[in-house]
Amino acid sequence: MNKPTIGQTVYIANMQKKDSDELVPWIVTKVGRKYYTVSRQGCSAAHGIQFCIENNCEKADFGTCRVAYFSEQDFYDEQEYQRRFRQLHKCFEWHRSVELSLGQLRQACRALGLDNGEPDKTEERGKPT
Repeated sequence: MNKPTIGQTVYIANMQKKDSDELVPWIVTKVGRKYYTVSRQGCSAAHGIQFCIENNCEKADFGTCRVAYFSEQDFYDEQEYQRRFRQLHKCFEWHRSVELSLGQLRQACRALGLDNGEPDKTEERGKPT
């Protein structure tokens, strides 16, 4: 994880709002060992919000609703990652039937690095002993 520096701009997203693209720029005003504080432009650190350095989530008593990103692109990349992951997950839910051939499944596993270098059993069976 990158540790923020005082004066750095971070972008805060409210994660309670599903599919919200609203990012608000804040300024890092204080950096500690475990947490850093951000404040709106022109406000003091006393009115700031603390975020965990380890995961950039808001320090809150009842779950986190805000996440800090070091650039707008980081936020959009995370949004795309989540969207694509949900798409893949939906393809393989237990109640959904996706018609994929064995070859397509092998290709997908190789692309995802899930084949573990195991040879195909059908190739071994076809060899003369």
